[in-house]
Amino acid sequence: MTALGKGLPIGGAILTPRLVDAAALGSTDFGLAIIAANANGEAVAQSVDARHALCVTADRTAVQRGLCTVAINSAGRVDIFLNNRVAQRAGITFATAFRMMVHEQ
Repeated sequence: MTALGKGLPIGGAILTPRLVDAAALGSTDFGLAIIAANANGEAVAQSVDARHALCVTADRTAVQRGLCTVAINSAGRVDIFLNNRVAQRAGITFATAFRMMVHEQ
């Protein structure tokens, strides 16, 4: 949240961060979920799926298990992991150039 500040302008839109407890996610309107460490679980996955939202985490295991769409790790170098099945289920597509940089799970 600190890194995003009051908002992050992207392509004509402004991403405005809100800290939401995982238990309250089901009653929250959102299009992108950045999941904190150890917060990935079935309840989060169900809320993200219900909204066809993009889920981003640093937890590669959550992506492998289908609980989140994308994991990004930057220890030493940037590695991006994508669960294509979760992305398809949410109706999320990525540009070919991006897909060439990711590891599909």
